[in-house]
Amino acid sequence: EAPKSVGHEHTFDLDTLAVIRGQDVEVTRGHLWAALKEGLVLQGRQWSFSASPEYRFLHDRVQQAAYALIPPAERPDLHLQVGRLMQSHLGEAEQAERIFEIVGHLHAARERIADPAERADLARLHHRAGDRARASAAYEPALAFYRQGLDLLGHTAWSAEPALALTLHLGADLRARGEPVEPPIGCRHLGVETGGGIEDVYQRQIVGAAHFEVVE
Repeated sequence: EAPKSVGHEHTFDLDTLAVIRGQDVEVTRGHLWAALKEGLVLQGRQWSFSASPEYRFLHDRVQQAAYALIPPAERPDLHLQVGRLMQSHLGEAEQAERIFEIVGHLHAARERIADPAERADLARLHHRAGDRARASAAYEPALAFYRQGLDLLGHTAWSAEPALALTLHLGADLRARGEPVEPPIGCRHLGVETGGGIEDVYQRQIVGAAHFEVVE
């Protein structure tokens, strides 16, 4: 079974949205009021008193329409901002739990990352995401993560980051180990349309960062 973060729930939680917007949780709750009032966003289940409240879009097409309103040229910068905010605000354990979301955002913004050291750090995150996906028998996403990590290192991989390049190559060489790998899904990870999966998760977060405003 694939990791929970590669699920198909069209939900987002209040705490993560507050981190993305850089605001207090209660202020962020107020930002959601207009969307809730119009019925575009619905209150989800809260599994315990300590859990962050969850919300969901009325329909995935509502989410897609909201994402489509963000100018394409602005999306990479928003993804980069969200990815970095999640890295800086989430604890180590929660970063590990949400590695797919963080990698998804940062990879969507990879053209904005020019520093070789930062690209190498992102390649390491891809390796961690690939390992976690593979441990859950999600072989297609694992292969995509490994290959995308190699792409980030570029043609200087073996001279600049030989150990990292080796581990990514070993991870990408799943076929040689007899694993049931289908063709990689790398072509899907930046699409505007969503059919579930991690791209669906970080699209929801970008929509929340860009559209939910305070009701006067």
